[in-house]
Amino acid sequence: MSDKGIDSALYFSIDLNSIRLPLSWKPGSDLMSKDIPADSYKVAPNEWADGTRSDVVYSVRDKSTVETPPILIEFQSEVSSDIMGRLNRYSLSCKGRYNVYPIIVIFAINGFSSVEAEKEFVGVSGSPFLKIDSKFWAKDCLLISQNSIDAYISQTPLDHIVALGYFLTIGSLSLNTLEYKLDHTVQLWRNTFDLIQKN
Repeated sequence: MSDKGIDSALYFSIDLNSIRLPLSWKPGSDLMSKDIPADSYKVAPNEWADGTRSDVVYSVRDKSTVETPPILIEFQSEVSSDIMGRLNRYSLSCKGRYNVYPIIVIFAINGFSSVEAEKEFVGVSGSPFLKIDSKFWAKDCLLISQNSIDAYISQTPLDHIVALGYFLTIGSLSLNTLEYKLDHTVQLWRNTFDLIQKN
């Protein structure tokens, strides 16, 4: 394992081209059009023209549009102004490639580097996401942190994005020690993790 808790051999052995967004994650909230067929998005190249790389990029199989923008997913230990500057550059690189601003989803594993950085994000009503103003550089910039999902943790079954946020931010070295380990979605993550380890 690396110092970030991710087994790099395991991480790089996953065929990212075979990953599909689950049906329940398909765009359809107020963030995007509701008329997007399941399995429309695919994993796309994550390296930009300047040599930098996003963690994960999803794009539609056809041409990206305002209704079906690319999605950048970033996993950050702590969100800081430097990280946000880098995400801004990734987003503009994505706009250059797809001719449409992307939606950015950040998983803030250990929260924020400072209170000032955290204050820039505001809650999204009825949603586990926090949001920052992204006018002129992204369609939306959303963030999941341990604090942002607190109000949603007690709902059963856990929403998929809440379960993933919980799994990533709780800091447990073992899935067996998770408080919500019996939740169906958390069990799905556990089974997925177990399958990946066996292969």
